[in-house]
Amino acid sequence: MSLEGFPTLQPAFTIKSGGATERFRIGNSSVGGGLVAIPFYNGVIESVPDFTPKFKFNISNGIDYVTVDEDGKYGRFNVKAVLTDDEGRNLVLSIDAITELHPDVVAIIEGTPDAKSAPFGYCVEQLKFWVGDEVYKPLESMYFVSSQRFTVAEDGTAGAELRVSRVVSGI
Repeated sequence: MSLEGFPTLQPAFTIKSGGATERFRIGNSSVGGGLVAIPFYNGVIESVPDFTPKFKFNISNGIDYVTVDEDGKYGRFNVKAVLTDDEGRNLVLSIDAITELHPDVVAIIEGTPDAKSAPFGYCVEQLKFWVGDEVYKPLESMYFVSSQRFTVAEDGTAGAELRVSRVVSGI
């Protein structure tokens, strides 16, 4: 079988988020078991050197909605965050993710006092932007995927670190 036509990945940007201290437990709902809302309040999203458009955004605020599959093996995440650049231009980042519920990941989701940062290798995501400003409009016409890990800062707040790539059509 030929590998012709398969898409490739182009490194695009990195994300480091944090500031999550609260967990709002919603419970079982129509969107899944054990729904938990986790707001976060800071972070930086920055393009890698060869990616265009170039950007650096601060995370103004965001919320991560987490559900756990019935078998307890996987968690599903729906994230919305407002991003702002140095000129005050805003856009929205939307993320859908699935993660294996490794003990380190579960401890972070639950806000366990002895939680520690998890390694990469358990979570993949798809990302999209909602953009109003023409400078960043090209981002709406691109597909992005990432590898992610959950982190715990020295002050005990939770966050995430992502390596994001653009999906490029195969030839």
